[in-house]
Amino acid sequence: MLRLNSLERLLSRAQVLSIVDSVKRPLSLWYGAVSSGKTFASLIAVRVASRSGLIVIVGRTLQTVYQNVIVPLQDPALFGSAVASQVIYTPGGDESDHLVP
Repeated sequence: MLRLNSLERLLSRAQVLSIVDSVKRPLSLWYGAVSSGKTFASLIAVRVASRSGLIVIVGRTLQTVYQNVIVPLQDPALFGSAVASQVIYTPGGDESDHLVP
């Protein structure tokens, strides 16, 4: 597990605060300019999210959600094989499953 000071070297203060706030709230929305760090922060928040509840990911197109969210979540180098193997998506489909072990 990453320690907070290690995480702060990888993320901006705003990203760290958004992740911390997302854990405390029943609903979190990331919005803002292109390339402002929303995707990276939300990927980490999805990883540390509660095992109960629904995670809804919305993007401009299905292709951008696939490229920016699903593909990184399926990458064992980024999230480990335990997470990557449980993110299931069929390109062209309209939903994805993230199974919790």
